[in-house]
Amino acid sequence: DLGGPKTSTWEELCRLVLAGSRIDKQPTALSSALADPVAWFMEKFPQPYYSRAEVEHQDQDLVVPSGSLGLRDLSVTPTTIDASIARMTRLYRAPIRFHEAVAESAIVPTDKPSSNTTATSS
Repeated sequence: DLGGPKTSTWEELCRLVLAGSRIDKQPTALSSALADPVAWFMEKFPQPYYSRAEVEHQDQDLVVPSGSLGLRDLSVTPTTIDASIARMTRLYRAPIRFHEAVAESAIVPTDKPSSNTTATSS
């Protein structure tokens, strides 16, 4: 097992993806008993939106056990999901906002300000 320093719930991850995608919807929680038959039905379509494997995956506890190695132990600097969510979700945005996604994809978040950036007021 390998993980970063932050633990998130499925709801928190869904909210991050929806916000990054700029989709104005609330995440909907489904019990596995309801989600499994829905996923089984959806798997019948050529490009299923949801699968039973995803339902099974979401039922697992994916928290890294205490004492496990982390990314820092491998000399890897973790990038928070918050910092990269805009880049990761840009293709799922509404077409009218695609130009914004392209502009954001050129921005690489860093912890230190770059020496060649200038401040502007709006």
